[in-house]
Amino acid sequence: MKIEFNKPVLGYPDYLITEGGQVWNHKRKRLLKERFTYDGYQTVRLYNKGKWKDFRVHQLVTTAYQGICPKGMECRHLDGNKRNNHKDNLKWGTRSENQQDAVKHGTHRHGNPVGSQQGRSKLTEEDARMIVYMLSTGMFKQKEIASLYSISPAIITGIKKKNIWRHIWT
Repeated sequence: MKIEFNKPVLGYPDYLITEGGQVWNHKRKRLLKERFTYDGYQTVRLYNKGKWKDFRVHQLVTTAYQGICPKGMECRHLDGNKRNNHKDNLKWGTRSENQQDAVKHGTHRHGNPVGSQQGRSKLTEEDARMIVYMLSTGMFKQKEIASLYSISPAIITGIKKKNIWRHIWT
């Protein structure tokens, strides 16, 4: 399958971007390695005029395909998946619209991403529900459960006390 890098990255002449968010350095003839922020957004590091700068890929895609962000607007992921950086999933909108999207998609709780939407999560919602079930049966010790999921016993305690993964209890 041939990938079409058909849009330049604004202000960075050595880079092109696809509709899906892949960034190509045409000077070095290679795709950039994806990295992720602590909260789960894909980023790339670009170089121009002697300086490196990190960018969130969804903002680069939206700028390339929809133009510069209008004042007072921000980038929205229409399906709620911050790793889906396809141009058809991104749109400039107000902060209010973006927050309404997050509520609609279940990715916003009191201003913070929750569960598997939180970028560093080692568990899925299904894992957390299984842990709750395992705790409720009394057949497993917290250390055993933690070992099964390669997480610390403190996370199991947090789930048990409803300090973390609260949203799975509702």
